[in-house]
Amino acid sequence: MIKLSERVLTALHAAAGASVSGGALAKEFGVSRTAVWKIILRLRDEGHVIESAPRKGYRLIAGALSAPAVMSPLRGPARQCQVYYYNTLESTNLILKQLAEEGAPEGTVMVANAQTQGRGQRGREFFSPPGTGLYLSVLLRRSLHLGAARCLTAAAAVAAAEAVREVCALSVGIKWVNDIYLHGRKAGGILTEGALEYESGYTAYAVLGLGLNLLAPAQGFPPELSDTVTSLYAPGAEPETDVRGRLAAEFLSRLFMYCDSLEEKEFLPAYRRLSCLPGRRLACYGGGRVFSAVAVGIDDEARLIVRLSDGREEVLTAGEVSVLPETRRGQSRFSVP
Repeated sequence: MIKLSERVLTALHAAAGASVSGGALAKEFGVSRTAVWKIILRLRDEGHVIESAPRKGYRLIAGALSAPAVMSPLRGPARQCQVYYYNTLESTNLILKQLAEEGAPEGTVMVANAQTQGRGQRGREFFSPPGTGLYLSVLLRRSLHLGAARCLTAAAAVAAAEAVREVCALSVGIKWVNDIYLHGRKAGGILTEGALEYESGYTAYAVLGLGLNLLAPAQGFPPELSDTVTSLYAPGAEPETDVRGRLAAEFLSRLFMYCDSLEEKEFLPAYRRLSCLPGRRLACYGGGRVFSAVAVGIDDEARLIVRLSDGREEVLTAGEVSVLPETRRGQSRFSVP
């Protein structure tokens, strides 16, 4: 059952900046005006900026992260989403995978203020402290072959990068296949997990997670991450309180738009344009191999094309790459045994 506070917050979001009288809210939800007033106080304590004026009522100026803050700005196919917000979760992907196995519908979204066991690619931890990042997962019930599943991750990376540009006015890049980069450091990433129907070779569902570092933690990033990660906003910046909700809504709106045209690969031109690897020398890991190569570009299946030291080109379908530092003469310090 939806909490009364969420219903009041939803009504304030729906008013789109107009005032709603306490009497109207009390009548709509069958409570007293005093109960509404107490709910407004509680919402303010949670970080929502709500203005009150005699004979006018309450007006939402800026909302903190919440389910209504994400759902209200959704547009297009993403309006089907049902968003659930929690202050702390073990992992939004983990919880949503459990719900997917129990039959949760497409468009179910889990959003958390913090994660205790946030996860990234290859089982790595995704540092998810409270109040500084956007951590969400969305359930997609699409029948996709493995190649299309890779395109889904790439499309999600484009949706994330475009959402950051739209909401935060920042230009970020994409490091193949799923990382969001700002000024040469990782600011976030996509984690796609799911269930495969072995008889058909197609996915039964996919759970797609997004993690973005908006602010640097007060105590800084852990030592093992401090040289490789960054936040979208510089230390000391104070973004608007509703930025995480707007960012989540923009991401979901763009993601569902791209998902509905995944076969046409409408995301691909943007994915190529946003790629920050072409021309860079890489260390490539995958299939039991470790080798160096130069990134050439992205092919029509969202795979990475690289050029080996002997001039041959190779297409990477999976694995991991990292950008190598260059010496003053432009030669890589990386050596292959």
